Amino acid sequence: MFKAGASQVVITPPVGTALRGYFRKRISDGILDDLHAKTLVLDDGERQAALIICDLIGVTKDAVKAARKLISERCRIPEDSVMIAATHTHTEPSLEDSGFSPVDPDWCALFPRLIAGGMTAALGWLRPAEVAVYVGHEDSIAFNRRYRMRDGTVRTNPGVGNPEVVEPQKSIAESISEDRPGHWTER
Repeated sequence: MFKAGASQVVITPPVGTALRGYFRKRISDGILDDLHAKTLVLDDGERQAALIICDLIGVTKDAVKAARKLISERCRIPEDSVMIAATHTHTEPSLEDSGFSPVDPDWCALFPRLIAGGMTAALGWLRPAEVAVYVGHEDSIAFNRRYRMRDGTVRTNPGVGNPEVVEPQKSIAESISEDRPGHWTER
């Protein structure tokens, strides 16, 4: 019998953590949304697979390796059956030094343990399940690429290296946030 279990775990770092995205140094000044690792375990009766999506700009090879090892040890899911990906938010901490956003080594060390804890919880929710597939088209999802220009206007995608760009338009960009790509994972 096919089974599935899911959970989510908060992976939000402390306020004051450096944020990734927008190619400049930014330090978080608050938390608009908690960041999550959403976990799903699939079990066909013979083998289990783990899928994890994190509210981060990306995940590093080292973080994935550490999380896979912990999940394998704690949950007995083979490391090669664990997939970890990111929603690609631009208002979250970094797992690697990008030159603009130094890492918080304590949070980086905690991150794989948080993911493994979420997978342990997902295993506890294993229930009989069915899988269905739908193919469709979505063209109403957009992305934020707004910049304040020298003339005071705001333009979307003004071009890389455009000398008229003053700075990215800031609204909530200094707060830790799912940054809306995470929002779509809730649907």
